[in-house]
Amino acid sequence: MAVQPELELLVELSEAYFTTDGTMGKRARIERFKHSGGATIRHHAWEHGKPIDDEELEFLQSAGFVDVDYIGEYADAIRVTPEGQKMVQGVKRLQDDSEPEEGAAVSLEWEAVARPVLEAAYQAWAARGAPSEGIPTPAIARHLGRADDDPETFRAVALLEQRGYLDAPSPLGTETGPVLVTVTALGLEVVGGWPATTAEAASAALLAALDREIAETDEPVKRGKLEQLRDAATEVGTSALAQVLGHILKGQL
Repeated sequence: MAVQPELELLVELSEAYFTTDGTMGKRARIERFKHSGGATIRHHAWEHGKPIDDEELEFLQSAGFVDVDYIGEYADAIRVTPEGQKMVQGVKRLQDDSEPEEGAAVSLEWEAVARPVLEAAYQAWAARGAPSEGIPTPAIARHLGRADDDPETFRAVALLEQRGYLDAPSPLGTETGPVLVTVTALGLEVVGGWPATTAEAASAALLAALDREIAETDEPVKRGKLEQLRDAATEVGTSALAQVLGHILKGQL
């Protein structure tokens, strides 16, 4: 399964970096010495003469997958970070074309899976200062107490990005979805308490609020009324509900 050139480079850097020196038994950074003819790579496990693309390396560095220390005017040393190694594990999993194992199916239900992933993305992103470059998907999985390469989390992130709840500011990604994500205005309306600015967002927020209230209510009579309201709104359909709310927002009702 093909992946982006940047991730292919990350896999190659990782395989070299985590191959210890046979004589010293130590891990060594990948050193690069630039000159008029290009660059010379010095590392015991790096393929002789194979170049490292500057733009691809800059992408990996900006994503936090590698650290590049400048050891001179024309020299640097590359180290694969723990986040980079975790991403390599995910890439290798994607490249595995074997039949899915039993129990590999994932759930994509909104309340059970997608919404908790969106909330985790919001919390993890905010905890890091809401960086414009985004946060890695494995960080979202860890926030949920899941494995870094949890397939349910990766798939939910991809679908949330497709529907506009998350954004992928970096072109880096895999076939399962974006590598780095931020929370969009729509996502903030759903999980961050921001006021809804569109009828569609308002209808989604209304249904989500009804679901939460039903789950938290112990009074049978109140729960019954809320469930009737939720069922009526669902039966009408979110598109029709959005139209009604749109008229309300515009002051036409």
